[in-house]
This record gives sequence, C-alpha cells and structure tokens, in this order.
Amino acid sequence: MVDRLGAAAASCRRLHPHDYIGEVPDRLPPELVRELSRIDAVRGLFAILEEWLAILAAVLLCEHYTWLYPLAIFFIGARQHALAVLGHDAVHHRLLGRRSLNDWVANLFLWWPLFATNEVFRRYHGPHHRHIGTDQDGNIELWRLRGADGRPTREWTYPKTAWQLAAKLLWRGCGLTGLGLLLVGLLRPFRVVGPTYGLVRLLALASVVAAFAAAQRLDLLLYYWIIPFCTWFIVSNYIRLICEHSMVRSDHPVYALTRTTVPTWLDLVFIVPRNISYHYEHHCYPSVPFYRLPELHAAMRRLPGYRKHAHVTHGIGSALLECLRRPGGAGEHA
Repeated sequence: MVDRLGAAAASCRRLHPHDYIGEVPDRLPPELVRELSRIDAVRGLFAILEEWLAILAAVLLCEHYTWLYPLAIFFIGARQHALAVLGHDAVHHRLLGRRSLNDWVANLFLWWPLFATNEVFRRYHGPHHRHIGTDQDGNIELWRLRGADGRPTREWTYPKTAWQLAAKLLWRGCGLTGLGLLLVGLLRPFRVVGPTYGLVRLLALASVVAAFAAAQRLDLLLYYWIIPFCTWFIVSNYIRLICEHSMVRSDHPVYALTRTTVPTWLDLVFIVPRNISYHYEHHCYPSVPFYRLPELHAAMRRLPGYRKHAHVTHGIGSALLECLRRPGGAGEHA
C-alpha cells in the first residue's frame, strides 16, 4: 500500500510522459515548471530556419572561397547536430503544440535529412528518460551499450587515456561510422514504424537526390551534407554523449546520473548547440523546451540540493578532461 501511494504521489508530480520515474530531489514549484514548459512555436520554427540559413550561407561562401571548406565541414556538421537537437525537442513534444504537426515538421525539416526519424528516436529516448541508469534505459537498446555478457562495452567505459579517446574520435570521424549510421537510419523505420512509412520516407529522400542529380550538382550533397554528416556531426555527437553521462561525480545517486556543462560560445557553435548541455536540468524536466533551459538552470541553482550535489562543469573541454585517466588507471562504466 505504501509503495502504491508513493508511486501515485510521484505520478502527480510528473508533468511530462518522459519524466524520470524515480524520486527527483529538490523539485521546483510546479507552477514555475509549467511556466518554463510553455511552447513558443515561433521560436522553435525560427530556430529551424536559422540553422538551414546558416548551412546555406556556409555553402554559398565556400563556393566562392574554396579555402574555407575545412572550416565549413565543422560548421555544417555542427549545424546538422543543431537540427538533431531541435528534433530532440520534437521527440519530447516540445517543438510545436499540436503533436501531429510537431512530428511532421520535425521529420521533414530535422530528422529525415539526418537519415533518422522522430518516431524511432522517441521509442528509445522516452525509456532513456524514464529509466535512466537502469537495464530499461532506452540508450542500452539503441546504442547497444552492453555486450552479450551484460557487461558495459569498451565503447562506453570511462575514464580512458587521452590516446584512447583520440583513437575513438578519429575512428568516429573517419566516415565509416557515419556511413553505417546512414544505412541503418534508412532501413530501421521499415522495421520499427512500418513498411509504408519507411517507403514514403525513402521516396522523399530519393526525390531530393534526384533533384540535385537533375541539376547536375550531386557534388553539393556529397561535399556539404554527406561529408560533414559522416565526420564532425558524428564526432560532436560522440563528444556530447561522453560529457552527458560519463564520470559524473556526486554523493547523491540521482545527481550522479548526468552532468550539466555550462557551454562557452565556441561549444555552442561547434559541439553542444541549442543549450543541449544543460543536461541534468533537461532530465529532471523534459517538458522545458531548449530556449528556456538556461532559465531552468538559473532556477535550479537556487535549490540547496542542486548547489550541493549537482555535477556542473564549465566548458566541454573541462568535461572531457574529467573523463580522462592516466595509463594504467582503472576503468568505470559511463
């Protein structure tokens, strides 16, 4: 009876279907959370437009100044990452108020161009939030974080030496991982969502390729989309994932689930766009859209428990350093 009453009380405190099922300490007042959770569709749509215009500007600039191309790979890959972050908001139903419109806008302008889908990611990401750090965590299934013996894979075991981390980043950025992700992303919706959906999506992507082929500019897709996707998009995502859940130190088990990293402006441009690194805050309140996460962080900093227990790092570089060890040190699961 006590357990049922506790579960009912926790359910009353949850304001979003992806809320963590455990007890979160130092909850903010529900009325403040509701205010921060308000969806501003104009801000969401404008953010999408901003990212696509930034990509277009980078392409046009590189077409005139080809020596800028190496920088463009990093910039466009980061903008692709930003599109994924905006799609992540749509997965939590935070992009647009009307859910069907939220999902279709996210698919057409955010997920499908990245060879992913809103529906597939939501299937795994909801359980990641609800059951983070347990065997029901959706990330375990999505990224296969455990081997056949149930132990953590070497891929997600930290800390690593600087050489080990550099090798991981180089392998991730060599292009093969991105091509594999591309192929899996094209095929997975047939199994997870359904053959009709998968075919419609595949035809939509094929029509874009056909349009570039008709204009005899398939090189634009290769140089300004596929190469950034297979290199910096993959690497920046991997860096972000390391910093979110690896080597988090706290004497409180819930605060130890994830790190918050306060980003520098370079971090925001190239590694953790659209406030995604305010990660403990996001896990506590997935109902809060990306543009209000700094406000949420400021509100949570006023909580005594947050100030005492939260693992907050300033800068992605510092967060990565926290995940490194000297050769010969012991490993630890991310």
